Amino acid sequence: MQQPIRPAPSSLTAIAETSDPLPSPAELGLQHDKYSNMQKGGRSEGLKLLHSFLNQRGEGYTKEMSSPVTAFDGCARISAQFSFWHFIHP
Repeated sequence: MQQPIRPAPSSLTAIAETSDPLPSPAELGLQHDKYSNMQKGGRSEGLKLLHSFLNQRGEGYTKEMSSPVTAFDGCARISAQFSFWHFIHP
């Protein structure tokens, strides 16, 4: 902790790795759970989440994130969009 902070890299090099496709829920023996409140993906949905977090939901972030009751609404919920964006835009 007392070591000097390393400078941020000027760029990151993408690693070209292939992967097997992810199995479908049916292939894993899972049944459809009919969960209707699942978060939608995609850029436009990510921008909507970011906007609502920055302009409304994020106001109580520091307190709401520590409670399982309020964390869903208090969290930005854009990690998936960021992760996917960085994956396809190295």
